[in-house]
Amino acid sequence: MMFAQVLIVLVLFSGRECGMISNGDLINRVVNALNAVLNFISENVDDMNVDGLFGVALAEAHLLKIRELKRENDSYEFLSNQASEILKQIRWDRKNLSPNYKMCSYQKSFLIFSVYISVFLVKTFLLNVDIWKKNIEFTRGRMHTVEPPFQANTCSQYLNLMSNAYFREGFSDECLSRIINGSRRKEKNCHLDKFCFKYVMESKLMLGYGLTHKVLLLQVAKALGCKWNTTPKITKYCSHVLWEVRQDSNCGFIETLDDLFIEQILLCGSEGFLEFFQPSWIEHVLRLQSQFGCFGTLADETEMVRTKREANYIKFGCTDHATGLAAATLSLFLRILLLTK
Repeated sequence: MMFAQVLIVLVLFSGRECGMISNGDLINRVVNALNAVLNFISENVDDMNVDGLFGVALAEAHLLKIRELKRENDSYEFLSNQASEILKQIRWDRKNLSPNYKMCSYQKSFLIFSVYISVFLVKTFLLNVDIWKKNIEFTRGRMHTVEPPFQANTCSQYLNLMSNAYFREGFSDECLSRIINGSRRKEKNCHLDKFCFKYVMESKLMLGYGLTHKVLLLQVAKALGCKWNTTPKITKYCSHVLWEVRQDSNCGFIETLDDLFIEQILLCGSEGFLEFFQPSWIEHVLRLQSQFGCFGTLADETEMVRTKREANYIKFGCTDHATGLAAATLSLFLRILLLTK
């Protein structure tokens, strides 16, 4: 695409002028990858569900912050406009925008209410870009040293641990609804029931998505102004996430963990932990992109780390979850690369 080539020239020019880019080639490839994935999502927006579109909202938030940092140059305007247009294209009457809540027995009385308000909550809060625009201080050294939570002497043992990690996604959705509803109250205490409180705030060890969703729920609470002290918990949980990412990296990146890998880098990287921005990890995300611009594959049932509501095939063997989160992750990569020398 001719515009993409022009965009690359603008990126290089603005970076050299400001002296902020440490690796021009990497910047160019991230820009190209981001342009491609946003083009793909724009052409297939009706196939994207809530979780994929949430990634687009996060991408736009990062891109808008990039534009604020470089007011004298509008070379990133096209990318942020791409993300903005995608969110404007959403048809809210689509069935795949109503999450398929799977409640356990003590939650069944809340099921109808949750489904009824889900589209309102998604539109008003989760996909509200202004909520997710935030300043980030990118630093090293804030992470905790953690003891290996389980013994895994081989990569196959590690994959087995991750594959059998217990996680109830519907329960996480329920806690998300409670946090959002709590933030709408004047006092913004965002009270949780004892089950959600135990999941979000207690330090019981979880692996994989069970751990990243703890981080996500705390991030939602912080973004919505809940009166919680989220920083210590986020730091602790992301320290454990970092251990997992390093295990995955040491194993040469396990294919069935790629979707999780993108989620881990995005969520904890958005907290400013520079430990999540290793060059080889950025390169791995770039390698995961298909020639069509999308990301992610669904493995066979026996190989899947988990069966997710939000991991659905779209086109060319890609998934909406990985594709949307990858758009946000690439935007985050671009932001950090432009901020660091």
